[in-house]
Amino acid sequence: LKLQFLYLIAFSHYHRTLSTMPTQAEMDAKRAEIEKMVAAARAKQEEEEKQKQELKKKFGTHHGITCDGCNCAPVVGFRYKCLNCKNHDLCEACHEKFKAGTLPHVNKLNNISMNIENHEFTVVAELGTGFKPMNKEVVEKKEKKIKPNDTCPLCPSGKKYKKCCGDPAKAK
Repeated sequence: LKLQFLYLIAFSHYHRTLSTMPTQAEMDAKRAEIEKMVAAARAKQEEEEKQKQELKKKFGTHHGITCDGCNCAPVVGFRYKCLNCKNHDLCEACHEKFKAGTLPHVNKLNNISMNIENHEFTVVAELGTGFKPMNKEVVEKKEKKIKPNDTCPLCPSGKKYKKCCGDPAKAK
């Protein structure tokens, strides 16, 4: 009786595992779904990296621009320009205060609304207005110069460059 009971338990466990195993089509569908999610994540990551690179280009010294929040001139770092106002600029420090809920404004010559809801800022860098970026673009490195005692990279001889293709007598 014990043996029959153990047999029934084993058979029921085996039958349950067989019925829960995914078919090849189900596994392929799951693999395709995962690959699609990975591709979407990679595309999103590449887009975010591209946006970061674009933002880095706007970091610099903005000559001729005065912050309306603290009167610093020139604005150094990111320049935040209001999309709703004709002429309203903030430096990074004043923009942080704006995000915290206060609108700094000391420039009495520039009449603007003091209502925070009326302002929406974006990072700008207007070329031709005295903007100088702080981060220099990576300059491509020059090709490595071939030294006389290096193995000749121009042919498969294995000789030193000065005795092979770098020899002026052979070049003639």
